[in-house]
Amino acid sequence: MTARFGEPAQKHRLYCVLVVENDPQQCADHVAYLEGWGYQVCVAEVDLGVEDRYAALCQNALGLAAAQQCDLAMVDLRLQSDINPADETGVALAQTLPVAGGVILSAYATPACDRLGERWVCVGKQDGPEKLHAALAGLVARLLQSD
Repeated sequence: MTARFGEPAQKHRLYCVLVVENDPQQCADHVAYLEGWGYQVCVAEVDLGVEDRYAALCQNALGLAAAQQCDLAMVDLRLQSDINPADETGVALAQTLPVAGGVILSAYATPACDRLGERWVCVGKQDGPEKLHAALAGLVARLLQSD
């Protein structure tokens, strides 16, 4: 069962999605979409005054994923530096999260997602919510098959 755009992606239970995004506006947009699609949402956050924001964000994400028993995650590719083309810190974090899989979001094409296997899907931020919705629905369908 694949949900149409705008419909909840699941019918059986509320799936929890962890959002890890270093841009507050992007994060708010992701949360609004996810909640509108019927997901429970947990957001990894960090105070602005923290010296090493990336390390604190990763620590918060790992703790939340475990404590809230998140099923999936949405992780920004460039968590440490939006201007550094070599920044693939989101992929590194994704590999350590205790979730069934998720979506790597990026405005930049990258082969880094190929290292994650089929549990993770890369979606371009420019692709819009339709593609994100379809990717999440596909991941939920896999979860339903394994339940």
